[in-house]
Amino acid sequence: MTAIGWFTKADATDKCVDCLAQIGKSYMANDEFETALLWFTQGLEEGDETVAEHIVQCQLSLADELFINGEFMSAIRWYEKAGNAQTQIVESYYSMGQTYLDEQDFQSAMDWFAKADTAGHPEAKGAFLDCLYKEATVYVADKNYSEAIEWFTRADEAGHPDAKVAIADCIFNQGTDCFDAGNFEAAMDFFTPT
Repeated sequence: MTAIGWFTKADATDKCVDCLAQIGKSYMANDEFETALLWFTQGLEEGDETVAEHIVQCQLSLADELFINGEFMSAIRWYEKAGNAQTQIVESYYSMGQTYLDEQDFQSAMDWFAKADTAGHPEAKGAFLDCLYKEATVYVADKNYSEAIEWFTRADEAGHPDAKVAIADCIFNQGTDCFDAGNFEAAMDFFTPT
């Protein structure tokens, strides 16, 4: 039995979402774009947002084939569908970022929000900045102020409005910790303007 046969069999028994994408990729590799599109669409309906890009690729490939064959009206319809799907991809990137944000995996969330921002999602830049800031707060909670300052600095450079105050707070807290530990000279380094 072929890989497609086994993936189909696995899908029939447990609705293996990864299998749907793999089946679609197998058909796509054989230039069977319409069949691949059916599998990718089913995967998207089952919640696999990672297949959205493959859907657009299939639609564009179908449109290209039709265009080459002189079926211009049909090609235009597929090109239009691919354009509409592009919006879904951008939303999928943003949704993946939100999922990681909800799990407090700020670095993964930043990766997805950056992709969404690059693709033109209107809220992605703000979400990216919030992730930078929240990643820094993790280090503040651990009193790792040096690392927090690095993350707040990244947030500031990217345009987060509260990052400068957060950097100042970290420096103040470093000085306070030195003072509380009896290291007055080190504390003065944090409090004295340069």
